[in-house]
Amino acid sequence: MKRHVGIFLVLTMLLSLTACGGEKGGAAEDRADTEQGTTVTYEVQTETYTDSCTYEDGTVIASCSFDMPRLHAFLPDGTEVSEDLAASQPSEALSKALSVLTAFNAEMDGQLGSKRIFVQEMYDWAKENYAGALRGEQPWYEQYVEEQTFTVYQTESLVSICMQFYDYLGGAHPNNGYNTYNFDLSTGEMVTYVDLVDDEEEFRRTVSDEILYQIQTEDLAEELYEDYEVYVRELLHADECFNESGVYFIFEEYTMGPHAAGSPTFVIPYGRVANLLNDRGERLLCLKTEDYALADFYEAQELWRYFDMTTMPLDCEDSVEMGEYTYYRVDYRDLNTMDDLRALLLTRFDTAIVDELLAPFESGVAHYRDIDGVLYGIGCERGSDISRGDATYAVEINADGSGKVIATVEDYDENGPILNEQTGEYEWDISGYSTIEFPFVLTENGAQFTHFESIW
Repeated sequence: MKRHVGIFLVLTMLLSLTACGGEKGGAAEDRADTEQGTTVTYEVQTETYTDSCTYEDGTVIASCSFDMPRLHAFLPDGTEVSEDLAASQPSEALSKALSVLTAFNAEMDGQLGSKRIFVQEMYDWAKENYAGALRGEQPWYEQYVEEQTFTVYQTESLVSICMQFYDYLGGAHPNNGYNTYNFDLSTGEMVTYVDLVDDEEEFRRTVSDEILYQIQTEDLAEELYEDYEVYVRELLHADECFNESGVYFIFEEYTMGPHAAGSPTFVIPYGRVANLLNDRGERLLCLKTEDYALADFYEAQELWRYFDMTTMPLDCEDSVEMGEYTYYRVDYRDLNTMDDLRALLLTRFDTAIVDELLAPFESGVAHYRDIDGVLYGIGCERGSDISRGDATYAVEINADGSGKVIATVEDYDENGPILNEQTGEYEWDISGYSTIEFPFVLTENGAQFTHFESIW
């Protein structure tokens, strides 16, 4: 679904953005009122489990330390929600709070139980290997270790846990890994990104495109296996968690690369995916208006590209000859007619821009046109402006519902790329930065831009 942001909502959010903001390591407040009009506040606290194994000669050969999240709930006066409290003061809110606490903590208890079983196996391995070392059959380097820490991010209705574990089991090197848990405080359920988006396939496409772009711009490909793109496209063996910056996707160690690559981690800014959230995703993540405006900008940028740089995806099996040109049926976002295309463009651009985009070329040939009531397009491509590099974006929103996206773009040296003697590759030097502003007004469909242009 698309986020509908009216001016009234914008003004409300500008005055009270913090009411919906996430707090790292803080408390999250559920909005279900009790009969007395009070609210229940949820808070994640840390419980630590430690243990060690000592061999017969007094040597500590293995140890473990697990930080485990534990969910607690409190009334406004600081009273902690418990079974006894719910029994003495029965209410729907307290009953619900107990259900939420039970669901979350039962999941964590199960995780701790599994870790304790693993620790006992680790102790057995350590005893066997240490005994072998005493007999001179093998080396002994250091004690075995299993450790876990975690971070927590909370909004009013979401708790997102990222657990990081470290272990050394006597091999050539230690291992690191992650587990993530995203919990809906309003329902008492664990959720994944699939539960928070309208179109799972479109979400994966958007996320994977962003990850591949980050891999390219950060020169990470050399550290990864040749088939890493297969895992990225399907987000295979990747866990997600949330924080202030966006959605984190963490791939399991050895999935995309060798041990040296670790667990490849990518942050997808909310501005990339905000418009792909469903009602539940919007409620749980509670994003800022700026995030949705930036998402609208990215959508506008994609639409603009299909007029200025290239053409929308076309069905090459369905073609029509029109004079000297061959038109192909448009295969993009269920667009069937020119009216559909115009309506889509008007969600992101004002009428003047849309009229200009849909106008024929100077030669009189139309980029897109209806043929027998069906939308067709003609293939057009142009190269990009290689004198510009990466762009960063900021969003400003005014109290009257207007605003602008500000793009800061790298300008490359006009002398062209220079040979890097260390890498043997040609690289561009940044000579300065250009600033481009994209003004918009907020409508029921989000940001509608009143000026747009190509960055590259």
